[in-house]
Amino acid sequence: MNKEQFIEGIKGFATEQMFTAKELPPALLILTDKGVGVLPAGEFMGSVEGKDALAEIISKLRVETDLFCFITEAWVVKQDDKGQRDLGCAPSEHPDRTEQVMLTIYEGTSVEMWVAPILRSGELVELREWEQMPNSVKMTGRFMDSPAEFN
Repeated sequence: MNKEQFIEGIKGFATEQMFTAKELPPALLILTDKGVGVLPAGEFMGSVEGKDALAEIISKLRVETDLFCFITEAWVVKQDDKGQRDLGCAPSEHPDRTEQVMLTIYEGTSVEMWVAPILRSGELVELREWEQMPNSVKMTGRFMDSPAEFN
């Protein structure tokens, strides 16, 4: 399986999961020579310590594997035209927030992100069109920082 097939497979899985289960638990999906391995990550997301532990796992995977993905639902506040964003509060509390599924694809030192807005209407839950974030968007945070081995 190549990178494009891996990404398309994950996007298809996420779309189907949101339609049928109405939610997408966070997970790491790791491409191996035997297929795709899955590490559920929901238990890490409930605390700062858990998120820090997950960031450490991601850092190690970036060094020890060729290709993997972190998939999660998130509240997102987009940057303005100048690449700035003044939150003043948590993204989940921001008036211009959107709920999205995020695929963060790690391949060595490179990170690629795909997002799809979540549309919720009564019992219907679906994903809108997938969009790859441009390279000009600065992605920062505990799950984006490069491992020391890359510096």
